[in-house]
Amino acid sequence: MKLLLLLCALVWSPVWAQDPPFPQRGPLEITVLFPAGSSADITLQSALVCPLIVGDEVIGTIAVFHHDRESYTEDHRRVLDQVAHQAAPVVHNALVFERTQEQAFKDALTGLANPRALQFQVAREVGRARRTSSQFSVLLLDLDDFKTINDEHGHLAGDRALQEVARVLQETTRPYDTCIRYGGDEFVVLLSACAGGETDERRRQLQAAVAGISLHADDGRRIELRVSAGASVFPEDGDTYERLLARADRRMYRNKAASKMERSRQLTARRDEIAHLPHPVAR
Repeated sequence: MKLLLLLCALVWSPVWAQDPPFPQRGPLEITVLFPAGSSADITLQSALVCPLIVGDEVIGTIAVFHHDRESYTEDHRRVLDQVAHQAAPVVHNALVFERTQEQAFKDALTGLANPRALQFQVAREVGRARRTSSQFSVLLLDLDDFKTINDEHGHLAGDRALQEVARVLQETTRPYDTCIRYGGDEFVVLLSACAGGETDERRRQLQAAVAGISLHADDGRRIELRVSAGASVFPEDGDTYERLLARADRRMYRNKAASKMERSRQLTARRDEIAHLPHPVAR
């Protein structure tokens, strides 16, 4: 007897040999994987699906399929029910572990990966780059004047600023790049297969994208957002997590200092321009 078995851990749709003893909650969504060497040109005419239940919660289904009509009997249903009874806690524990692990590596405020994930992600990029003789870049970004935002507009505005920066970083980077909230007002972006002039161009793009964020305080005032950024490239700037991050950190602070000097120069020039404007004559 040829059987096709599918464990649906996240899809719930009861399809029983008889009428289901509980209400159907959605259409059946199934992907069938055929064994190697077998023909995929098979019409499935019988299905027996049993829920995976933990407590009062249905966490998924376990299903068997057959190419003949009316292949399943009440005995088959009882056997599958026993299998589902044994499988349900195993699947549940696996799902809980996966969710817990995901939460452990995710920043609650921004939804980005957190510092716990950074070292793992860098190690993965190093391994890939060594296997393929390629490069990757580490960008370290710091939100400028974040303390001023908190002091003048409140911590809720500061949280919104961090969330907006995180959103823009994700939207501006490629799907296979990694964005991480490194801590406080700092972010790290790992750029796969990226080096040299491309890295500098991507850095400027991210800074411009953040500067274009439209964020307003509760009183209507616009909050200007800027990030200072520094980059390092594997393997030229280092071949370990610590060296790559240290080099990016030094370059980020140089970028921050240069940006402050430029803003100060522009402010001085503006003041001088205002001072030289003709004064109104009193009559």
